[in-house]
Amino acid sequence: MHVDSVAESGIEPAARATGGNEQGVQLERALELPFEGRPQGHLQAPLGSRGSPAPVQIAHALLYEPGPDATTPFELTLSSMRVVSVNIGEEATIEIRDRDVRTGIYKRPRSGPQRVDAKGFVGDTVVEARRGSTGDQAVSVYPLEHYAEFADALTDEAPGAFGENLTTEGLLEEESRIGDVFRVGSATLQVSHPRLPCRKLDHRHGRGFSRRFLRSRHVGFYLRVIEPGMISAGDAIALIDRDAGSPTVDEFVRVTQLEYWDREGLQRAHQARDLAPEWRELVGDKLGRAHAAEGWFGERTLVVKGIRAEAGDIARVDLACARGRPLPPFSPGQLLPLSFPSPDGSRAYQRRSYCLVGGASGGERYEIAGRLRDSSRMLFAGKACSHLPATLASGDAVASVAPRGLFALPGSSAGPLLFVTEGLGSAPVLTMLRELAARGEPVHGFLAHCDVGPKTHAFAEATRSFCERLGIGTRTYYRSPTEALAADPTIHTGWPDVAELLEWSRGPAPRTVLLAGSESYVDHVSARLGELGSDSLDLRTLSFGAGDE
Repeated sequence: MHVDSVAESGIEPAARATGGNEQGVQLERALELPFEGRPQGHLQAPLGSRGSPAPVQIAHALLYEPGPDATTPFELTLSSMRVVSVNIGEEATIEIRDRDVRTGIYKRPRSGPQRVDAKGFVGDTVVEARRGSTGDQAVSVYPLEHYAEFADALTDEAPGAFGENLTTEGLLEEESRIGDVFRVGSATLQVSHPRLPCRKLDHRHGRGFSRRFLRSRHVGFYLRVIEPGMISAGDAIALIDRDAGSPTVDEFVRVTQLEYWDREGLQRAHQARDLAPEWRELVGDKLGRAHAAEGWFGERTLVVKGIRAEAGDIARVDLACARGRPLPPFSPGQLLPLSFPSPDGSRAYQRRSYCLVGGASGGERYEIAGRLRDSSRMLFAGKACSHLPATLASGDAVASVAPRGLFALPGSSAGPLLFVTEGLGSAPVLTMLRELAARGEPVHGFLAHCDVGPKTHAFAEATRSFCERLGIGTRTYYRSPTEALAADPTIHTGWPDVAELLEWSRGPAPRTVLLAGSESYVDHVSARLGELGSDSLDLRTLSFGAGDE
């Protein structure tokens, strides 16, 4: 193996080599990298969490690309990590919510070597730590690579715009791990924890900036000082120690701030070797809550896997976990809260709750139902939404919290059931019928459904099939005359009288009424039941937001 140029501090990017183990050892020694049993002519740097070369010692990620055989010349590629700017800021006072707040966020580049010790850079302001000790936040880092992502919002694009001490290049959250130790200039620094945004960032770059910043997971991180020294712009950054079992900064932010439903991810974060005690306590608390949560804890991302037409403009939408994890079971009648961007762009996210129609056993996917019709209407808690964004498509990602809601079947010994549904109210009742069939117990009940007509009647066949299997009587009411009237005596025109529903459903008097439909319909039927003196009934309702049906 022949090397054209090996400098004392590293290797020139233009260097070329041929295969050979002995010279490979010499090359490794020049870079102070371990060489343990790697094949002739092939030397591979550790890979980062997303498959890209991770930072390694002497500021270089080393990647050999071998030729067709071990004796063919091949190219040597170098990717460096370096300090772009050292930024220092004096203490300032800003006003946030009518309160004076101390800050050191307004940092400016400094030329020449700057001394750093356990408290941070000399002359810099480090305010009281939000979590942990100020020593864990002695030095803040932010990658130059992320500046372009926020260029539209930055009030100042000079290094230090995010309040960081070190603006860096090649040192990314996806590749840096909690506990990584770096040699920077003559100082030794260790990754302590991510930098979490606060209102000071909003004060500097505008309202809502901190939320966007956190969701990007491009937040930078803090370093504690292991060995004081001098750091200058242009200094190389060298990784000198790593716990390969620790999560990357990107993964740590994801599971502790955004997706804390992920028990496995939280477990890895909790076990990080060099995590500060205060952070370990926080992560341990979230891990405990994740294990105790019904469904899951916090918000997770679901991906649209398919959209199928059901009836009229009603569609069935399949959703799966973006991380490929199983989805937990839900109770029949529960709703799935989802967050979409608002149609008019006035709000970043708009949370709405949709009827689950998929099997209640959980598994790989959930299925929801709704009308593909945009609506800017705000809905109150506890109400279902029938409108899905008209532009919804396969591959779209949506944010979701765990299924919830109180519209539920009574216990197995509750007695006769009367189901009264309108429009999409048939969706939650379908999951209840499926559950009753799974129980395998005798059911005494009656179901009445109201709709515009057969073409808009969602889940008609599935509902009829379950009712026949369970021995539940049915009647369907359409607003306008239909040819189906002559062929099926259970189909009627107009709207049923509530008193007749109670009469037709009698065997023993129904003890539980499950009522689902538009807000106006549910209010009407509930009021009519009250007029009939049916206060002894167990009335359970689910209404869609006003104007949604």
